[in-house]
Amino acid sequence: MEWFNAHVTVDRLYRDPEDNDLIDQLDGWHPSISAWPDGRLSARISLTAASMMDAAVQALVVVREATGTDAVALELMTEREFCEREGFARE
Repeated sequence: MEWFNAHVTVDRLYRDPEDNDLIDQLDGWHPSISAWPDGRLSARISLTAASMMDAAVQALVVVREATGTDAVALELMTEREFCEREGFARE
C-alpha cells in the first residue's frame, strides 16, 4: 500500500460555516476543505491504496459520500510527489 494525496472539487459552492462539518465527516483521511477560486467546494484528503487507479476511485467515493455531490475535478499524486511539490522534507 502506498500513500496518495487527492484534491477533489465538487459541483457545488462552498458554504461557510456549514461545510466545516465536512472535516469531521472526512476524519481519518487527514482532510482540509476550502473554496476553489470559482467558489466551488474543494477537499484535500490523504489515503492509502494499492495503486493510483484504486486511490482515484476511493477518493471520489469518499468525497462523494461526505458531500453528497459529484466531483468535477480530481488531482491525484503520490504522497512523495505532494511533499516535493509543497517543499516538505523527505522522510
